[in-house]
Amino acid sequence: MATKPRVKILWAVDALSGDLQMLKKTAKLLDLMSKKVECEVEPVCVFTPPNPYLERRGLSNLLRQTEEEVKKRLDGMLAKAPLKSAVVVAEPHFISQATFSARQAVVKLSDYAVERGADLIVASSHARSGLSRALMGSFVETLVHLSAVPVLVATTNTRTPTGFKSILFPSDLSDESRAVFTRLLPFAKAFGAKITIFHKLQWATDYVALFTSVPLYTQYVEEDGKARAERGAEFVSLAKVEGVKADVVVDKKGDGIADAIAKYAKKTHPSLVALTSDTGPVASVLLGSITRAIMRKVPSP
Repeated sequence: MATKPRVKILWAVDALSGDLQMLKKTAKLLDLMSKKVECEVEPVCVFTPPNPYLERRGLSNLLRQTEEEVKKRLDGMLAKAPLKSAVVVAEPHFISQATFSARQAVVKLSDYAVERGADLIVASSHARSGLSRALMGSFVETLVHLSAVPVLVATTNTRTPTGFKSILFPSDLSDESRAVFTRLLPFAKAFGAKITIFHKLQWATDYVALFTSVPLYTQYVEEDGKARAERGAEFVSLAKVEGVKADVVVDKKGDGIADAIAKYAKKTHPSLVALTSDTGPVASVLLGSITRAIMRKVPSP
């Protein structure tokens, strides 16, 4: 009998949110993963004291009491969202920081993930409105942006799949994206998932759309689309070598990148959307609006 691949996962939990619905949603994703891979899960909570200067002002006891209360809340939440599968669960780890900074919290979590040799961070964006949404959204989006370890995100509109059978991989087809694609292949193979490489032609703006009836422009569209499809076929060949099914879709329509990805995802209902956050000449866009749009609009983790 083949041995399951072993995956070390950090489960990022917001102990102060009290949102059991989102915690249970990420727990279901972990249970789902454990059906195909051997998961070692370590819950992690990053905490900022209500006043970061307590210790400096001689109020160390109050700081410790606050930390203990947060730890109790963390334990209580985890008890109400138990993992039902055969998952190895480590003792929760508690990270305290002295500043009100989502970026600093992300850096601490990312550094700890690297230190622990984690393969994946599982997180959720539970906030719905107002300041709470801004803070939690900022944390998760910054985590996706900066983390040295891949991040699996569940949001309030995420539908838990019955299995990771299909993966949508939006790509600019750059060498950097290809490198990320090769890292995705072992995951896809373990779950028997098919990967669809989705590429959006970036020149199809509202301005150039005015020239779609010009023969020379139409010829350019066809030639460029063919070249991108051939590049995508190289990705498919890589997948085939690793025993993973894959295909490529080149979108030539005039939608923006984020809207095109969201529309295709809603049409095809992939089990998972895999985004790379540091690739190609449109990296600054991918890190911002596209990632936010996918996380908030697409009901796939």
